[in-house]
Amino acid sequence: MALLRKKSRLISSIRAKREARPHMVLDVVCKMGVDEKTAKWKSEYKAKTYYFCAQTCKQKFDRNPEQYVKTE
Repeated sequence: MALLRKKSRLISSIRAKREARPHMVLDVVCKMGVDEKTAKWKSEYKAKTYYFCAQTCKQKFDRNPEQYVKTE
């Protein structure tokens, strides 16, 4: 029972953090969260902006964006 309460508190904490940072997006290369309002690295591809946590992720994306973009 204590484990269930601990898990519930953890889930609540994660949800609260997400709500506190509404501008977070996913770096499609490394899957890290990136704040789109302060991201230093970004690329445009097929009329969509992608944000990156680091220059290396941006470079990997720019070399082969199709590898990282989901086909729609």
